[in-house]
Amino acid sequence: MSISKFLACAALLAVAVVPVGCGDDEADSPTSPSGFATVPADAILTAPTPDSPADAAQLETQRPTLTVGNGTSNVPGTLPKVYEFQVSDDPAFTASSAPVSGARKVLVTGTGIAEGTGGRTSFTPTADLPAAPTYYWRSRFTQVGQASPWSAVRSFRTRQLGYIRPGELFDPLTDGVTVGTIHGSATFIPGVGIQLNDFTSYVAYDLPEPIVEGEFSAIVTNVVFNTEGGKTKVISMQEGTGDITTNRCRMTFEKRGDPAGVVAWRFIPCDLDDEIDTEGAERIPVNFDPSRNYLWKTEWRGNFFNASILDGGSSGTPIYSFGKPYLGTYRPNPHRAYLGSPQGRGGPLDQTVPGIILRNVWISRNPRPANLN
Repeated sequence: MSISKFLACAALLAVAVVPVGCGDDEADSPTSPSGFATVPADAILTAPTPDSPADAAQLETQRPTLTVGNGTSNVPGTLPKVYEFQVSDDPAFTASSAPVSGARKVLVTGTGIAEGTGGRTSFTPTADLPAAPTYYWRSRFTQVGQASPWSAVRSFRTRQLGYIRPGELFDPLTDGVTVGTIHGSATFIPGVGIQLNDFTSYVAYDLPEPIVEGEFSAIVTNVVFNTEGGKTKVISMQEGTGDITTNRCRMTFEKRGDPAGVVAWRFIPCDLDDEIDTEGAERIPVNFDPSRNYLWKTEWRGNFFNASILDGGSSGTPIYSFGKPYLGTYRPNPHRAYLGSPQGRGGPLDQTVPGIILRNVWISRNPRPANLN
């Protein structure tokens, strides 16, 4: 065999371990032995094409089936293609070292999947995906040791299930259940949320550990401009279960009935001397429309507290935003949060805005996901 022919055969074998004809010049054949395929050194593998679910789809399952249009290659013969699927709640597909129950970058990988017939290949996780606002997925295949490019990335949302874990709470409230505890009269409206029917209605959440810096937000509808009552609350939180009006670690975000439509708030980071609130002209009326969705959000980070309201939900138009710096550290132990408010010394007329409907409650060290509407 000539040196040039030897080097050519060596390069070919480096691409894939597939039997080919590399004997002496005299014994060479223009075709490969029966049953084997020649892998070209310049093999071209094209990525699979995402097929279903549709991009950004809202699914009613925790275990979706992901399907791609099969990738192609110029490798001759019948060498098998083996597919890999990845699912992550991080679009960069970075795996977390944390346990799945507390991970922010859950990664599910399906490997060794034989190419499907009819031009499609599918993968279904073997267990329900953990709760996450949005998942991202992609696929590729390997053939004779070579990997195709990854497919385009698509996203989906699983059936929304509530959870409470250290540092974070999510409660969709659209499927007739809550991860909190209901007090008083409340009605679940399918697909819409939970309605707090009167002044004494509220939902309580016991958080596993204090959220020293974070966010408390919810989508709120049926907010009527002129309601009865005084310092009625939309969301609130405190330390423990004592009187919220005198609690040393309290936050209240109010839509008052007197004067009508006035928005006000109070925040005390666990020392009454560090109290901040709205005063006088800082308490302004907002002309709410009960048919509109509003995001009510409070944030306490970097020794600054801010309360805001967005018309249209999480990506809506800001119609209220006001905050102040504070001293000290917010460290309620135990940390308790509410939709509405429990009764304080002011009585039921200072408790909950009657009739409001809430959904997609978010209490977390992390910012609210932009698509949580």
